[in-house]
Amino acid sequence: MILFLAFSVPLLWLFLVYSRWERELAPNRLAWFQVSLRGILAGILGLILLTQLRRLFGFAWRPRVLLFGSVLLADHLTPVLLSVGAAILVLQGITRNQRGGALFLAVSSFLCGWFTVPGVVEAVTFWGRGDPYALILMPLLRVAEILALAPLLARFHPWEGSDGFLALLAAAAVALIGALPSFLYDLAYRGLAVILAACALLAVLAVFILSFRRVFLERSAGIPIGLATGTSARTADRSAPNAAGKSAATARAVSGTTDKSMSGTTGKSVSGTTDKSMSGTTGKSVSGTPGKPASPVSSRRRSPPAGRRGPGRRV
Repeated sequence: MILFLAFSVPLLWLFLVYSRWERELAPNRLAWFQVSLRGILAGILGLILLTQLRRLFGFAWRPRVLLFGSVLLADHLTPVLLSVGAAILVLQGITRNQRGGALFLAVSSFLCGWFTVPGVVEAVTFWGRGDPYALILMPLLRVAEILALAPLLARFHPWEGSDGFLALLAAAAVALIGALPSFLYDLAYRGLAVILAACALLAVLAVFILSFRRVFLERSAGIPIGLATGTSARTADRSAPNAAGKSAATARAVSGTTDKSMSGTTGKSVSGTTDKSMSGTTGKSVSGTPGKPASPVSSRRRSPPAGRRGPGRRV
């Protein structure tokens, strides 16, 4: 259980980064590792701040509303809001041009680095002690919160103006849901709390797989991936005008060839035939017939032969 507490979040990062993403994302594993290192450094500073803030959350166990507020602030809301705020500050310039899978991997790598720090510290703290809350329940809830926060942060990217405020509200909602199993555990419903945490993890994991089903389902079936990542989206944007230009050029070439063939073949045949018919047939009938010299028989009256006179006249 100590190993599960210490390495559950790093194993989640390995599962995410080494999944069957597009070729554009595979060479960037070193970049995702560097992002997770930044999350670890930010997590160390955040844990120091969280340790100081937890002194303010030691509310009384009665009434139960104060108990729920103590659990919510100490174990869920404050760590989640600190991690989301740090992710927005650190990743806003890095992920400005990223979309889809690339943005999701950047955010999840940072969050995994952040939540690795409290897991390792608590593993050292609880070494030799069998506390089910720290060894089982909290690792399950951390993994579920990471899988829920990463798509939400990617949804409100680039976190400017109202989008950043909505991202913090969504993170607070995730923390509120995650505090329910912890509250049930403190109320001595330990088995129900663990089952509820496991169901929450499975539900978030199912939503995650369905959101990126092209990676986890269609790729295993041999269907090509069309995930719109930052790199592939820019490549598609660059290739779309080229494809449109090529298709337009092809259309112009086809129309030019058709026009040439139509004007060359049909024009020649029509004009040649018409010219020949007009000059050959009409020319002969119009210019040939009037141009012939008139026959003396047709132009002059035939006179009777000498010695003969017209009928009815006697000399």
